[in-house]
Amino acid sequence: GTIVAGGCIDGTIQFWNTLDREQDFMLDKSNGPIVALQFSPDEKYLAYSDTTGMFYLWDVRKKKYIVEGKKYPSPLTSLFFSPDSLNVIAVGNSAVYSIACDQKSKEVTIRGHLSTIHMGLYSPDGDKIVTVSKDGTMKWWHSMDTRLLATSYVFPTSYLIYSPEGYYYAPDNNNEWIIWYYDGLFLKDGLLKIEINRSLSALIF
Repeated sequence: GTIVAGGCIDGTIQFWNTLDREQDFMLDKSNGPIVALQFSPDEKYLAYSDTTGMFYLWDVRKKKYIVEGKKYPSPLTSLFFSPDSLNVIAVGNSAVYSIACDQKSKEVTIRGHLSTIHMGLYSPDGDKIVTVSKDGTMKWWHSMDTRLLATSYVFPTSYLIYSPEGYYYAPDNNNEWIIWYYDGLFLKDGLLKIEINRSLSALIF
């Protein structure tokens, strides 16, 4: 893309054009420091949230708000769009919210973890939502009706990422990372466990 967005501690969103490296414009509607922001895959939307629990959805092309500040019970620390850019999931302390970008469908709340939810994301095909929690579980949900598909009792983890093939990688606190895969019929866990000599905080493909 040609646009870079940065969320700032002063609550603003700064936009830069990568072609001329100049600042394009700024959003300043937030009530507090920005804690999460995410572009949609088609680059049409930007979702962001602040420390006060406010959520915003910005139409990048039309340069207008679709959601101009909606209050949630806790800060939304993780945002992730569906592969088709039609929905975005927002992760709060005890619930995950599935939000339609066009605001034509009712928002859905997903609950089931017993402790703080750290992260949620869509599978590459968009059929599943995966969440990880401080309670030591990883849960797979159907993205359409949000029914629970599977639960894996693993370890408290705060980070999760998928490969293009659909494998989920989760580092734990014991200097290891593990590959998990749900193929729609059953959970294949612990397919691979690799021990490294220092703590993992992030992975990327």
